[in-house]
Amino acid sequence: MADDFRTTEVGDRYAQALFDLALETGRLDAVRADIVSLKTAWTESADLRRLATSPIVPAEDQVKGLVAVATRAGFEKNTVNFLGLLAQNGRARDLAAVIAGFERLYAKHAGIVAAEVVSAQPLDIEALKAAIAATGYTVTGAEERPYEKKGFFSFLKH
Repeated sequence: MADDFRTTEVGDRYAQALFDLALETGRLDAVRADIVSLKTAWTESADLRRLATSPIVPAEDQVKGLVAVATRAGFEKNTVNFLGLLAQNGRARDLAAVIAGFERLYAKHAGIVAAEVVSAQPLDIEALKAAIAATGYTVTGAEERPYEKKGFFSFLKH
């Protein structure tokens, strides 16, 4: 699923439009929370992925489906309208790229830096968090993949 979330030119354009709208309307944090929820739903729901990417699902049904999912999830109005517009424009299949693009824009705006740590030895996540904190950054997220001997971190400068 992680490979689904790559940016594309189209995804970046739509992500920029949503980001700008959220920033203009003062709803950036609410829209970001929606995007985080949407990413989780995309990862966990084959039905959602099928709705958005299947070439046999008409655009009208994609609009109805995405708007219904977003409304039921309690998403912010800007997010609901955006998802409807994305599907109406025949770009529902680009949703994963839009999510990736929005996350990149939000991270840049918020000053969040991402890092990947690869080690030949098992990682001690708490020790790495402490080392990052000692440099003046606050760890905002950490994910360990012991089977890959990798860790992913996001952090921001104080």
